[in-house]
Amino acid sequence: MTSRYQKELEEIEQHEFKQENKIYHLFDVYLVGGAVRDLTLGIEPKDKDYVVVGATEKDMLDLGFEKVGADFPVFLHPKTKEEYALARRERKIGVGYNGFVCETNDVTIQEDLLRRDLTINAMAIKLNELGQHEELIDPYCGAQDLNDKILKHVSHHFSEDPVRILRIARFAARYNFEIHEKTKDMMRGMVNDGEFDALTPERVFLEFEKVISEKYLSRFFHELESIGALSKLGIFDVKKIEQDLKMTKVIQDAISTQVDLLNFEYQEKIMTPAIHKIQGHVSDYDFLNHARYPVLLLNETCKREKSLEWGIIFEAFTEKNLEDFKVPNDIQKKIKLVHKIKNFKSPSFQDLSIDDKLSLLQDTKATHQKDDIFSVILYAKEMNVYHTYEKDMQEARQILQYYKQIVSMDKKIKSNEILSFPECKRQKNVVSDLCVDIDKIHDAIEALKSIDYEQLQKDYKAMSVKVKMRDFIAEKQKEALFNSEQSVEQVVTTKKSFRM
Repeated sequence: MTSRYQKELEEIEQHEFKQENKIYHLFDVYLVGGAVRDLTLGIEPKDKDYVVVGATEKDMLDLGFEKVGADFPVFLHPKTKEEYALARRERKIGVGYNGFVCETNDVTIQEDLLRRDLTINAMAIKLNELGQHEELIDPYCGAQDLNDKILKHVSHHFSEDPVRILRIARFAARYNFEIHEKTKDMMRGMVNDGEFDALTPERVFLEFEKVISEKYLSRFFHELESIGALSKLGIFDVKKIEQDLKMTKVIQDAISTQVDLLNFEYQEKIMTPAIHKIQGHVSDYDFLNHARYPVLLLNETCKREKSLEWGIIFEAFTEKNLEDFKVPNDIQKKIKLVHKIKNFKSPSFQDLSIDDKLSLLQDTKATHQKDDIFSVILYAKEMNVYHTYEKDMQEARQILQYYKQIVSMDKKIKSNEILSFPECKRQKNVVSDLCVDIDKIHDAIEALKSIDYEQLQKDYKAMSVKVKMRDFIAEKQKEALFNSEQSVEQVVTTKKSFRM
């Protein structure tokens, strides 16, 4: 495109922007909060929040903005739906998260930033009439604290909102930053004064949902324990949580080692079907009957679902504790599944009794949701494998790193030379065992799906001696599982006989 047409296009785009965003011309608009923090760290922000200085609620509505809620002056942009808030002061009038009143008259951007929790979140970027960045507004030295890796409160307003205790612990878990000692003293005071007790279970669990994916997850629990807040939330064993979370990292590395070994063995063949499977383009049957694919899929599933992490964190909770804590049903199922599998004497699905298999499949609704049971079975087996082959796994990883270095230097070495190492051979055997277990689960699921449940209802109604229908169906399901295992054994025996 020539420079002339490029200039005309830019002028058209600028005109359209001004027409759709008159607010930038009429008032001072700032990008604020986490977006500025992320940009300062060199991270592309996921969400953007804006503050408008000098406008009233009527001004916002006249420009087509839609107000969100009744308590705070927050509005949605008519086209982008991004949040624009009026600059405000807040005054504490009650206990807890909602005990505030807002003032929006003649509020400066510095006053608006003063009410924010941490200095690293109390920065703003002034935007011009085209929405372009002009200058950084940093009255409380947030950029310096980011550089020094310090989490520090902005003002005494920090102590007015107990949620901020959870948020600062979550930021510690995300960035592995230190919490300033004066801020810790303020947090302890909030706990001792009972302000922390005003948090609702729903609000607390929302922070748990956010922190579960953070890189330094155990820091969240350490920080809360250090100020006396963790015991007020429930039964958490911090040392055990930290130990088990370290174990999940080791296990994830072990799984990655196995996936790398499979990549070396099958090279490009493994990648396309696995990616297609993740995208839903390959049938379960085709996927599960190729032993090299499931491990890669499960590796991705484990990272995404965080099933084991939920189970570790809430390991000491009873079913009632989980309900009191307002843990959603879908996550409760993950927690209970992890606990159940950890309590089995054998983590291998094929070695479980028929009763335990059926219980496991019923709990996970595995006929519809295979990923949960597969991912936890995989982790459970890896826990056992790790203790047995810890040294082998580390050596296999070192061998693979050596291989990659050699390849990057354009030196010739064949992958089968790497795969001939005993450590790598043992890892390949572990993969084969996992895939056998997955096939067994798949066969059991197919056996349950093949039952004619409508006919079962008719048979139940025709019975002379009545039992609970649930027990009647369970017995039929056990029979189906047993018959499925017998038929598989017969096929294996026939194949062996044929080979002989």
